[in-house]
Amino acid sequence: MSAHPNRGFTLIEMIIVVTMIAILASIAIPSYKNYVMRANRTIAKTALVELQARQEGYYVDRKRYATQLTTLAYPADPAWVSATGEPDTALQTDSIYRIDLSDVTATDYTLTATPVGAQSDDSRCGTLSIIASGRKAASGSDGVDCWR
Repeated sequence: MSAHPNRGFTLIEMIIVVTMIAILASIAIPSYKNYVMRANRTIAKTALVELQARQEGYYVDRKRYATQLTTLAYPADPAWVSATGEPDTALQTDSIYRIDLSDVTATDYTLTATPVGAQSDDSRCGTLSIIASGRKAASGSDGVDCWR
């Protein structure tokens, strides 16, 4: 027996561990990104539905729709929504969607959430929109399924 037993890892053991970590990372990172994009979509959908409710309340009182988001007590027109769900007056580093109100008439409007920043990579759903009648749409490859 040697007075100093071998300690440490062999090169083969290190290569196996590094390979296993690489395989796990190649599975986990895309799954995490999809999860974050889906969570961010939920924030945008919530903002659009909330604004739709505000528009309907405005319509009940005035028999016409508001022409600007600021009339609906939103901070700006257009507004940006962060990953925390808070609306903001300008594009920030944590902004995930730009919220616009367009095509407003006395009886119709379109609310749109356009992805910005890291959320711009969302090709599955892309831009989300909702109109006065309640019809919901998405510009991405999954289309209306994005609202389910």
